[in-house]
Amino acid sequence: MAKPEDVSPDSTARDTPLVVDKNNPRNKTPSNEYSNVLNNFKISAYTGLGTVSRRSLISQWGGEEATLNQKTTISAISGGIAAAASGALRGIKHIRGGVFPFVLIGGVGQYLYGSFEAVTIKPKEGWLASKYSPLKRIPDEEYAKMLEEKLLGVEADIALLDEKIEAARARIRERERPSLDLNE
Repeated sequence: MAKPEDVSPDSTARDTPLVVDKNNPRNKTPSNEYSNVLNNFKISAYTGLGTVSRRSLISQWGGEEATLNQKTTISAISGGIAAAASGALRGIKHIRGGVFPFVLIGGVGQYLYGSFEAVTIKPKEGWLASKYSPLKRIPDEEYAKMLEEKLLGVEADIALLDEKIEAARARIRERERPSLDLNE
């Protein structure tokens, strides 16, 4: 393998072999498990930083009553803060490359969410509102009136049954009464 001093200045980049200094700490890669845990921790920290910065900015700019433009601006700033923190940990030169996309993602995402949130959807009353439903919703007064009518019908049936019972008892009493018939 060629050493850097063996490469002539006339050679092209294609001819230059890749030289990796194994003693440089930047070239050492941690194990995959350690790297995954570290990456998950970093992503959680950046997300938490973005969320905390967004919530604190919203509380400073009027709380939940903030307008759509204010919330869009706040989300863009929060995305920039999280990206700047991410870039700062990887090196100063990475800050600029990460801030712009995250400012754009935060702002556009909040604007789209706010636009969809502003659309009022006519609330349905559930499956009873369907014209194909065999059931319908009735007001309390109408239901009370229906119950009173049913109660009157039941009371009328009870009165008829009482009359029939009384008539049956009267027939039984007549049968049990000794007959005064003299022809017997």
